[in-house]
Amino acid sequence: MMFLLETLWFLPLLIFLSRIIDVGLGTIRVLFISKGYKVIAPLIGFVEISVWLLAARQIFGDLGNWLSILAYALGFSAGTFVGIVIEERLRLGKVVVRVIARDKNDEMLSELNKIGKAVTVTDGEGPRGKVKIIFTVIRKEELESVIDVIKRTNPQAFYTIADVRYANERNPVQKRLPNIFGFYRKAK
Repeated sequence: MMFLLETLWFLPLLIFLSRIIDVGLGTIRVLFISKGYKVIAPLIGFVEISVWLLAARQIFGDLGNWLSILAYALGFSAGTFVGIVIEERLRLGKVVVRVIARDKNDEMLSELNKIGKAVTVTDGEGPRGKVKIIFTVIRKEELESVIDVIKRTNPQAFYTIADVRYANERNPVQKRLPNIFGFYRKAK
């Protein structure tokens, strides 16, 4: 009886874990495509589809096993979540931080300058009068320190953050994946 129970749960568990792996890899692959990593994205795609084929083969081999079908669907959902968490932790690429503030701008600009951030400032008009609009393009890994400066120096400031596909830099730094994947980044 114990062997039967282990057999009933082993295949769905295997399918569930396979889906987490292949959907998680799919999410990461799409991230690498969007950031322009031409070589690593297809390699991840190869592993992703290989894992998917193994899981799909088990499902299509026994469509009457509702536990396997449920595991397949749950694995897809969990894999999406895992892929998003991995993407957040990788912090690849750049973002533009836009700050709209009415006052305390000198202190914020000084602090951003101290931590080495280049900023562009322009005048604007908001619903309550004149404002300054401050732009800075930074690496995602620097975002926490920039947000800290904004919150500390001007807690009333409104800010937005958006991904940047490409930024033309005067002094470009080699764009790369963390450590070992550096040579897979496409040239700009």
